[in-house]
Order: sequence, then structure tokens, then C-alpha cells
Amino acid sequence: MTNELQPTFRISGITDQDSVYLVAGTDTVTRDIASASTINLTPDSNLPETPSLSIKALARDYAGNLSAASTILSVETDQGRYIKKGDVIATLDPVDLKERLARAKESSKRADIDFASAKKELAIAKEQASLSLRTYEKDLAVYKANGISRLAYEKSKTSMLTAKTQASLAQSKVASMKIRLQELEYDITGIQNRLGQLTIVSPVDGYVIEKNIQPGQSVPPFFTFVKIVDPHTLWIKAWIDERISDKVKVGQKVKITLRSRETLPYDGIVRRIGAVSDSVTQEREVNIGFIKIPEPFYMNEQAEVSITVETFKNLYKIPLRYLVMRNGKKGVWIRNNAKAHFVVLSIVAEDSEFAGVNSEIDNQTEILIPNEKKKPLFEGSSISI
Repeated sequence: MTNELQPTFRISGITDQDSVYLVAGTDTVTRDIASASTINLTPDSNLPETPSLSIKALARDYAGNLSAASTILSVETDQGRYIKKGDVIATLDPVDLKERLARAKESSKRADIDFASAKKELAIAKEQASLSLRTYEKDLAVYKANGISRLAYEKSKTSMLTAKTQASLAQSKVASMKIRLQELEYDITGIQNRLGQLTIVSPVDGYVIEKNIQPGQSVPPFFTFVKIVDPHTLWIKAWIDERISDKVKVGQKVKITLRSRETLPYDGIVRRIGAVSDSVTQEREVNIGFIKIPEPFYMNEQAEVSITVETFKNLYKIPLRYLVMRNGKKGVWIRNNAKAHFVVLSIVAEDSEFAGVNSEIDNQTEILIPNEKKKPLFEGSSISI
């Protein structure tokens, strides 16, 4: 703002054909219809000579919707809360919308009365015009028969034309009043719609994972009030070795263990299997959904997923820490006749903790666990217990 009493303001970011208002304090000092996204507005008269003055621009579309910032009156939800579709999230400050609605309704009532009066006037004017026309037609016939003077004839003709004009004007007035009533109806509907939009409700059931508003905060158009997540559309990201990825199928049942509830496994299902493996870890992403969503539900929580890809019978489980690589082959050291003996294993299945074998060892096999603090084992070394 300059030190002039009638400065020009350049306003941008508006929509073509919006009504734009320049407000000084609480008074509207000028208004215009936008013909482009940027316009210049100059007050219609000098601004008040005060030490300081708040100037703001508002834009309203044909329905009365404000495109300027709105103020949060109340916030009805919080982060982490589960809400249902239709629950109130926040309410916005209506500013002067309620007063505008009352004025528009009052104007509509007056216009309704004026419209009814104009229709009565039209009916009277039409009747008068019809009567004047009939009188004129009689006088015309008498005039042609030299029954009345030309002055009397011209007077009758003038009365007829005047009555016809009055009827036409009354007809125009009724049409104008009808348009005015329609405009007021549009205004009332637009303001009511805007008032309805001041109560922000949730469009879905879900958890509020982010809240960006506080009471008294001014929010611009297209501002994100909250972020809501429907847990039924979420899944857990798990990664599996690509060597077994072909054994995992969409729809397969799984068990899920959340870090916050390690003793309470949840039933899950495979929703999606990634098409591309990680080139470094050689793992493939699998998306897992819950059969029944746990409550409360926490985003980005770590979870462990157990997927049964194959069932083996009569296998012996050997902890992976017992396995030893020797001459490029994987096996275990066993105690055989008090001597150390290395047995190469044919591993049938393996996970992150165990290896499964169905031969080479049995329940009687004594597996030796190498101790790095002692001398390494070698074939035939004596073993005493």
C-alpha cells in the first residue's frame, strides 16, 4: 500500500468472471468482475486517514463461494483418532455469510411482495388497455361517420396508446421482478451451499495420520486439513528371497506379528507381489493385508510376516550357526567314535534361522559347535566330553 488515499492494488491468482471485492477494515471500498487472472483495483473514494488500515481482497464466484483464506473456528479430531465417514473434522468461520443470507432472504421477501404487486398492476393495466382499445374502436367508427370531432377522436386515440404503453411497461416490470427473484434465489442457494461447506466432514472411514490445522488458523484454498488413511487399503511391505518368490501366491494366508504386540499374531493375506527384485538384496517386495484390522493401528510400524511356502515332513532342523563351510561345501562337524568328522549336508530347505535336512544325520547324531577361541576342528581330531 502506498501513502496515497486512493492507491491501486494489483491482485493476482483469481478466476475469470469472479466478483472481486476490495475491503478496507470492514467496509467494501470497490468491487469488479475479473476479466483475467490478474486485475487492478482502485477504491471508489479516498480511504480513511488512519495510522493503520487492514486491506484485503475477496473473490466470490456466482454461488457466493469465497476463494480467499478462511479461518478455522474449531477442530473436532486429532492425529491417531479413528473417524467415520461424515464425522466432523473442523468448522470454518462464516465471516458475514449468515448476515448476507438474512439480508438476501429479507430482500427476497420484499421482492416477492413487489412481484405480486407488479402482477396486479399488470392485470389492471391490461384491462385498462383493453377498455381503451374498445373505446377507441367505437370512436373511430363514429369519427368516420362524422359523429364526433377530430379533437375528440385524437383524444381517444391518445388514451388508447397511453394505456397500451402502460400495459407494456407493467409487463416489463413483472419480467424484471421475476429475474430479480431468480437472482435472489441463486444468491440464497449459493450462500446456503457455502454455509454447508463450512462444516468439513470426513469422506471416508479411517485413521487421522496427520493434522495440519488449529483453531484460529487462517487456511487458503486447497489446503490439506488432515490426512486420513483407510486401513483396509493399506498393506505391510515385506521382502522375500527371490528364490522362493514363485511359491508365494496372491491370496495366500500369512501370519503377521507387529512390533508393538509381539505375543499377538494377526491373520493376514498376500495382496500383491512385486514384479521387480531388488538388484542388491535379491529380494522381492510382497504386500500383505490384514484379515481384521488391529485397533488402534499405527503407521510405519515394523512387522514380521510368516509365509508358509512349502511343508516338509521328517526333516531335521539345524540352526544355521552350526553350519560350517569346508572345501566349498556346507555341513556340520559331528562326534563319531570320539573323533571329529565333517559331514556334508544335503539341505532341503532353509530360512533365516534353520536349515532342514532329511539325511546324513538323525536324532542320535552329536553335532559339534566350533569354538573360535579354541583350535579349529580337523578330520579325526580327538573329542572328549
